[in-house]
Amino acid sequence: MYKTQLLPQSKQYANAITMKLQIQDDMTVAALQAEFNAMFPFLKLEIRAGLARGNTNKYLLLKQCRRQHNDGEFDVQPQESLQSFLDRLNQEFGLNAEVYRKSGNMWIATSLSSAWTLDRQNNEGFEINSYKVD
Repeated sequence: MYKTQLLPQSKQYANAITMKLQIQDDMTVAALQAEFNAMFPFLKLEIRAGLARGNTNKYLLLKQCRRQHNDGEFDVQPQESLQSFLDRLNQEFGLNAEVYRKSGNMWIATSLSSAWTLDRQNNEGFEINSYKVD
């Protein structure tokens, strides 16, 4: 079921030059997460308030979670490494973030595979979640 619906969409991202995330002080963490998840359905973006680890309330406004308060578009390139994406998000918009990959009914940290591209991370999540035991 998944392979016919989601894999072609994922391959489409590999050919895309750039996608855009809108980042504005008055949007919620949940809104940003939803934008990211629409691009990468098997990845979850977690925003950290300050440098602390742990889940940030998804109903907080972005202005409560970041040091820089410039609004704008953030270019997301599927072939960019996860680490580069996170570094740029921090440098350009002052957002401290982590990305998790879906694995069954859990979300696993991607810190050990941060050199992988966003597209590869998402495809790995797809492969893990499309495996069915009969």
